[in-house]
Amino acid sequence: MAARRGAKLDLRRVSLDLYNERTERALAVLRDIELEVFEGELVAIVGPSGCGKSTLLNAVDGLIAVTAGQILVDGRAVAGPGPDRAMVFQHDSLFPWRTVVQNVMYGLDLQGRLSRQERRQRALALVDLVGLSGFADHYPHELSGGMRQRVNIARALVMHPQLLLLDGQRQVRHRGRPWPRWATMSRWISFVPPPNRRYGAARYISCARPAIGARAS
Repeated sequence: MAARRGAKLDLRRVSLDLYNERTERALAVLRDIELEVFEGELVAIVGPSGCGKSTLLNAVDGLIAVTAGQILVDGRAVAGPGPDRAMVFQHDSLFPWRTVVQNVMYGLDLQGRLSRQERRQRALALVDLVGLSGFADHYPHELSGGMRQRVNIARALVMHPQLLLLDGQRQVRHRGRPWPRWATMSRWISFVPPPNRRYGAARYISCARPAIGARAS
């Protein structure tokens, strides 16, 4: 089934229920979601905490299955995670035993398609892109919260995804001081390169409050 009018991402009446084994009840998280994202677009989803933004992103990434409806990427139904999508989670989730460049290389290591030198060169280019060129051989515990999240972004971009999913980050601390949430989102966007063939085209951002969406736009 082809995506409508050439949409990069096409959500068709997507619904998703989450079952709680303790209460033995199903919670309706998403209902009849319709959305189209086209090549080169930057889309922000805004809404209060708990409204289902992260759940929707997880479904697009193929991490959880929808209850009803269909999610299409380039006209193909999403049946699970794939190399055409990359998720930047709310928490950096870096491997503490890997350096910055090794964390960025992780997905490439799993693919095993490039030589180690090629993987390292590609990862170093993304480390430089997010402004961490002097920290490639540092470990996560040696970085601030904001710097670790940049590594998280680089780890996603290094895979050259067609669709980049950014889950709205919680407030982080940099040098012991909290960043305002809107400033954190603005920094995220500044690290994402302009749409091009190398780093992917369609982008998709989930924010936590409408005020953040206003700033991000």
